[in-house]
Amino acid sequence: GLLHRQYNLPPQKDTIPVPNNGYVVLRFRADNPGFWFFHCHFLFHITIGMNLVLQVGTNADLPPVPPGFPTCGDHKAPIPIN
Repeated sequence: GLLHRQYNLPPQKDTIPVPNNGYVVLRFRADNPGFWFFHCHFLFHITIGMNLVLQVGTNADLPPVPPGFPTCGDHKAPIPIN
């Protein structure tokens, strides 16, 4: 069924329940350049494609990567691996 909401001064939150066979219309100010992952917290839902990556801005809008910023290749395991 429909979810009835209070639209006068709604609480700020980052989780939105979606009813079965439903949808959400989401509006927000996109003023923070980057790639943002929208997802469900159930692994199965991610596996079947119920997620998306939203790009805000272009690559030119992104701040430069700081010098010495770690990369995946720099990762060291926190415990010794034998």
